[in-house]
This record gives sequence, C-alpha cells and structure tokens, in this order.
Amino acid sequence: CICSSYVYSTSFLSSTTSASSMKTWRVVGGADTGGILVREGKDLKSAAIAERLSTGAVVKEVELEKGRLKFEKLSGDGPGTGWVSLRLKDKDLLVAVQDSGADPAPKKGGESLKKSWDQKFLFSGCGANLRALEGGTEGASRDQLFEFLTRQHLSPELRKDFLENIPPHLFDSAQTDEEDCVTFFQTAGFVGGDPIGKVKRSPGGVRQHVEELGGLRCIIVEREGRTSPPSALVFLAHGIDVLGDDLYGMAHRLALDGLRLVLPEAPHESTMEREPEQKLEVASKIDEESAEQYGEWRRPFRCWWSRHAKVQNALPAAVGEFLSCIAAAFEQCKSDGYQPKIVLGGFSQGAAVALA
Repeated sequence: CICSSYVYSTSFLSSTTSASSMKTWRVVGGADTGGILVREGKDLKSAAIAERLSTGAVVKEVELEKGRLKFEKLSGDGPGTGWVSLRLKDKDLLVAVQDSGADPAPKKGGESLKKSWDQKFLFSGCGANLRALEGGTEGASRDQLFEFLTRQHLSPELRKDFLENIPPHLFDSAQTDEEDCVTFFQTAGFVGGDPIGKVKRSPGGVRQHVEELGGLRCIIVEREGRTSPPSALVFLAHGIDVLGDDLYGMAHRLALDGLRLVLPEAPHESTMEREPEQKLEVASKIDEESAEQYGEWRRPFRCWWSRHAKVQNALPAAVGEFLSCIAAAFEQCKSDGYQPKIVLGGFSQGAAVALA
C-alpha cells in the first residue's frame, strides 16, 4: 500500500489575498466526521451550512484571511461555496495543492486505492483513552480494519474464532464507528457488542455493510444519507487469488449518489497462501512465539474457480453463482418498490465472469 503525503505551508495570511495569488486547496480533514464544517460567513459564529465539504474535495481559493478560507468547489461533495478553517487546533483541515488554473498535480507513483495505517501509532490505556487509527478508516473495508485490530489486541489462540464470530452490525458503518470497533477488540468482545440504534457517520460519507446475496457474501457500498432509491446496482467481481474486499478502495471512490455498489466475495478458497505476516509494533505485549501452532488466522485468498481447473468447465458454474447474487439483489430492490439498472464489472478472473 502507498501512504500519500503532502508538502505544504501552514502560514496564514494576515490580510485578504489578491486575485493573482489564488491557490487550490485539498481537504484532508474530516475523514471520521463525513467532511469538514462550512459556514456562510467568515466569522466563526456565522451560520453553519448543513452539508459538509467532503474529505478529498478540491477547492479554489477566493479569499484567505487569518486562517479562514472562502472557497469555490472544484471537485468532491459538499457546498459549492462557503467559508472553512484551514486548521483545527493542531490539525490541518486543508492543504495547498498548487496555483489555480491547472489541475491538481498527481501524486508521484500514483495513488493506491488500498488503505494503510501508520503502524507506529499505539492505542493507549485499557479502553480509557480510545482514539481511532491514525489517519482514520476512510477507504478501508471493515474486513481489513478487523484484521489489523485482531493483530493489535488479540493473542494468537483467540484470533481465528474471534474473527469468525464478529457481530454483523460491526460491519455496518451506519451502526458502528471506528471507536466502537476499537473498543470491541480492546475488550475482546465484552464491550461494544450491541448496536445502540443511533445512525453513525460513515468515514468519507460512504456507508458499507455486509449481506449474503444468492449464497455469496457481499460488501454493499453507497453514499450515506440518500433520500431516494439507487438508480443503478453496480456489481464488481474481484480477480483471482485476492481477498474478497480487494476492490473496496475503488468502490469507495465510485460511491456516487444514485449508485449502490455490490462486491461479491468469490465462492472458492484459493490454494495460494498469503504473504508472511508483517512484524508490527502492537499496543500491548502479545506472545507471538506460539502463533504457528494455531495456524493461519487471516482471511484466505478467494477465486471464482481454481487456476488448475479448465476454464470452459469452471466458468459456467462461476457465472451461475454470480447471476444468483445479481438476481437476489435485484429482487430485494423490487420488493422495496423500484427496479434499478444493472451494471457489471470486474478485474482479471472477475472480468471474465462479468463479461460471460
């Protein structure tokens, strides 16, 4: 995974900038609150706009005075214009990209769609000082988050059984947030196991939850707070010998209003072993010396058919399972009173299934 970074200046102008020094800014704060707060005026006591400016949005500078930025939105979700703060206490909310009039510069080496965390960050206390992962969980599936937390907080003999018995609501970002997940793992499941019924903000404004559709375990991804049924169901089938959430990073970025993305996990466990576990610094001392005797605890790679099988024999069965998933999702929509369009996509082996 590639961890993106930015180089920027944190100095604030003491007077309003002129038109010749207009800049472009990117929102980097608000990952765990659905974006950053926007106000109608420069004054911090002016009326707040209900819709937040999404993390990752790019805006053009109109005015900048004493750390307050008036913007016009160029990309992303949120108000078209308004006033925001560049910093909140010691945390940057926006960072400068480059002068306006040009597209934001691409990051060197491209931007990974897969989430990674700062491995040096340690949780502190015994649940008394809960802080979510450094960098937040935007762009990460709950499956990926739970593997990380399992290694951080559970001894080897507990991991496999614990992962297999995580309550369904913890996979739903509208019912539980990252603090709930951290609490659940820090206490080995004794705290945080029951939903409280309150709708939570999903990281980046994108909700994820897990359902079984047509016999396949699926991650469902869509914008939170939608007011109308989705106009299209987008099915993305992952490739061979990868994890079932392999395309989650892409789905997170494709989650536009009107779309519901469905990521089915291929039905077969791959024979390819996962890479050796990375040695991590964990929050508390965990005895790893006996880990080997308990076997692999991480999720196995998946495939639509074995790489040793003949495609002409295996493909029809894989297509049938994929179609069962599609039919189940479509019938679910019909029962709710609407009939969305169906869009199919995939990568590698999943692309063959989608095209067939």
